[in-house]
Formats: sequence, structure tokens, C-alpha cells
Amino acid sequence: MCKLSLCSYQKDSTTIKRYEFSPSLLCSLRDYNWRRGYFSEERRHQVSVLVSTMALVGKIDDFRPEVEPWTAYIERLEQYLEANDIDEEKHVAVLLSVMGAKAYGLLRNLVQPEKPKDKTFGEIVDILKEHYETKPILVAERFCFNRCNQKTSQTVAQYVAELKQQAANCDFGASLDSALRDRFVSGINKIDTGAAKSVISHSTYLKKFSHLPLQPAKVKLKAYNGGRICVLGQLVAKVVYEDQATDLPLLIVKGHGASLCGRNWLTKLRLNWQQIKYVGEPKHLSLNELLDTYNDVFKEELGTLKDIKATIVVWQYALWALNAPHKCLTLIGCSAVCI
Repeated sequence: MCKLSLCSYQKDSTTIKRYEFSPSLLCSLRDYNWRRGYFSEERRHQVSVLVSTMALVGKIDDFRPEVEPWTAYIERLEQYLEANDIDEEKHVAVLLSVMGAKAYGLLRNLVQPEKPKDKTFGEIVDILKEHYETKPILVAERFCFNRCNQKTSQTVAQYVAELKQQAANCDFGASLDSALRDRFVSGINKIDTGAAKSVISHSTYLKKFSHLPLQPAKVKLKAYNGGRICVLGQLVAKVVYEDQATDLPLLIVKGHGASLCGRNWLTKLRLNWQQIKYVGEPKHLSLNELLDTYNDVFKEELGTLKDIKATIVVWQYALWALNAPHKCLTLIGCSAVCI
């Protein structure tokens, strides 16, 4: 809290009392003494200049909903009011002054025909909270949480922080830790060590490393099924892992496949296997995960039922048309029935 210390002395310069004044209290004393005639106009001006030079603790910017939630903004404002010893009767004035034109204009519309200054601090907070922080849809929030995977540019710590933020409105309750653990295991980028060489696809090269020229590569690669893999070239990549940094060869192959960390890199890097090999407990698939896993079943277009024998009873006067290319009969005016 910003305060001004004043001391009174006896004639022998011995300190008698020490007073501390906040800016708001000092202004009140200034005006009181001036009205009583104890302060001259010059003295009142001196005190005003002194108050204006007393720096406040911290700074509160305009409220921006894309930066932080309304409740977090109010929490910071409350600490600002307390740190600067601002009187409670001025809390509304401070809030209306610092919230910014956009938030003030919204508040003004919401409280019409009343004026924002006629509302209490708590009423203003509740009115804007109801507008800015509508109750989230639980199913939608959990859907986003279950789709949250580690991005290629994210560290493990950054991914964990994003997961916790995504889980804030999921209402997991006591199962929060297990939900975070399961999503972490499912969403973290894993290392494939089955490859002899470290490779990336040509599409990944164009997105991430196109500024590095390709060098000829004499390596011949085969897939697990014996098929040949087209190697377009190689580059020397600067690899940074924890406290290690080294230059390693990276092959570029044709296509859009996944990136593979080969055994040739593992001989050069000391990996933290205790962290990498962590496996969580098995979990039941959620509704959203089932929809994602078996998305072919839930497509809206017409599907085909295979390897099933069926007896179809239809009206004896029904008119059929033969669809030779698809080996099916079409009932005029109805959907196709495969036989």
C-alpha cells in the first residue's frame, strides 16, 4: 500500500509521533483543513501536488474478454483496490473508470434506463458476469477436452497446462486427476522406435523445413510389408532435447505419413525413458471417442450392409427397377434395397 509518512518533533528534535497517510486519506485531510481555514490556498496546492506524485501500486487495463475471464479481472481489481487503500465508496467509480469503453458501453445498455453509477459494486460485477460468463454446455466442453492432443510445437509442460485449462469447465469433480491422466496418455505425441532411420514426410518438410535445402540420399527404405519407400533426400536437423543439442540426419520421404524417430537417433540422444514409457490405466471410451473411432457407422449418407441374408416382403403390385451396376433392385418411390 502506498503511504506517506510524516513525523512531528519536539524542539530537541526527538521524534514524538509518526503518522502514515494513504493518498485518499491525505486528500480528505487536505480538504478538511482548507475548509476550516487551517490551510492557505498555497498550502492546499502543495498537498495536491504531493498526492499527485504518490505512485499507485500496480495497473489495471481495460477488460478484454479474449484475454481473461471477467471473474479473474475482478479478482485483480479487488487486489488493486486493497493494495492502494481505496475507500469502498469509490470502488464503483474506479471500476467504471478502468473497465474500458467497450465494457462500459455494454453495461450501460444492460442497466437502462438506470445509470451504471447508480449500481453497487456487487451488482455491476454480477450483471457483467452473467453476460460474459454464460454457463458452459457440459457435453461440448468434454468433447473439446477429449479432442485435445499435444501439438507438435508444444512441450509436455505446455500440453499439461492446456489440458488443465480445457478441463476447467468439464465438471469432473473428484475424477479430475484420472481424467487428466487418461487424456494426457492418449493425447501426447509418442515416439516410434521401430524405424531404422528417422524420417518425415514431404508434406511435413514443406510445412516445417522448406528453408533447409535437401541433399541427395543413397539410403533405400522398405516398409513393414516389403514395399519400397520413395526417399526424396535428406537434411541435417539441429535436434534439441532437454539439455542436449546435436546435429542429426533426417530423411524426407514421399507422401503424408507420420514422422518417425529412428534407431540412428536413439544412439545419439539420451532419452528420458521413465517419462516416455509411462502408461496409464485402461479407460472406457466416452461417447465422443466412440463416435470418432467408428465414424463410418454414423455417417449421414446411405451405407451398405454386407454378408447378411434377408427376406424382404413387399406389396405384390410393387414396381421394381433393376440397377445393374450396383446389383440391386430399386423400389420406385422408396430407398434402394440390396439383395
